[in-house]
Amino acid sequence: MIPFHEKNKEEQAANIIKCLQQGKKVALVSNAGTPTIADPGFKLVRECVHLGIPVLTIPGPSAIIAALSVSGLPTDKFLFLGFLPKKEGKKRKILAAAKDLVATPLSPTFIFYESPFRLLKTLKLIKAVLGDVEISICQELTKVHETVIHGSLDEILRQIKSKKIKGESTVLFKLVPAQS
Repeated sequence: MIPFHEKNKEEQAANIIKCLQQGKKVALVSNAGTPTIADPGFKLVRECVHLGIPVLTIPGPSAIIAALSVSGLPTDKFLFLGFLPKKEGKKRKILAAAKDLVATPLSPTFIFYESPFRLLKTLKLIKAVLGDVEISICQELTKVHETVIHGSLDEILRQIKSKKIKGESTVLFKLVPAQS
């Protein structure tokens, strides 16, 4: 087993590519959902594709799709934002840009991952930028401590403000066009 993560991805990708070019078989396994979705495995796969090295998939759990399927939010169109930036200004710009899609036929359910250390602050920022949106927060899906909460952002902020958040969250929200 070779650890492959954000901090060593360049060095390890080169080593893994060498193994593959020598005819060895490699499996990319993740303990946090589908490999390559919002993790550095994507860069390894991209390099393999560029070099003509075949890549096969074995379908498995994906936090994005699992969360979407239980969110109660529309599933016909969604936009996955990965992890939002850590800096508030950059995060605010992304959230403000979400407003531009609301009045179009492309109006999606928005999905992103968030750290337990930033979740409450990010939810408060969503409230400040977008108002009281319909939201769903999913944690530990398909695991023993699975948690899914739904409701208005105000309701969810009241529920979680004093709770200790453990593990990353998949956050989903839907903006509704203003009624005229």
